[in-house]
Amino acid sequence: MVLFNRFYLTGCRFHSSPASTSCGGSRADKTFPLCQAWHNRKAWLFVGNVDAGERSAMMMTLVSSAKRHDLDVGLYIKGVLDQLLAGCTDYASLLPDQWKQRHPEAIRQYRQEERRDKAERKQYRAAKRRLAGC
Repeated sequence: MVLFNRFYLTGCRFHSSPASTSCGGSRADKTFPLCQAWHNRKAWLFVGNVDAGERSAMMMTLVSSAKRHDLDVGLYIKGVLDQLLAGCTDYASLLPDQWKQRHPEAIRQYRQEERRDKAERKQYRAAKRRLAGC
């Protein structure tokens, strides 16, 4: 927000046409009109520095691993971080597949059911195509 405010106050061109202000956007959009130069830079793609990028990549890896193993992401990350802060050095036990076995309450059952249903639909469509070709 500080970076946006600093850029907002430097005198760049703002969207000032009536069409852009009456688009019915959020309250923040009406309070802080977008600066063309800031908006076109896609600053949301960057994290600031290399260290922050590495930390962000590590966190995204934890999140994607938890999703892939059908775990509740919040419970998994909280559990892993709590154990690391407590001094746990058995990193293999913190892997999602191991953690899933010890914490069955964190498994998102509906995701497993969705995956099964999708596989069944795929098999049904393939069988239907095979029969239609005969």
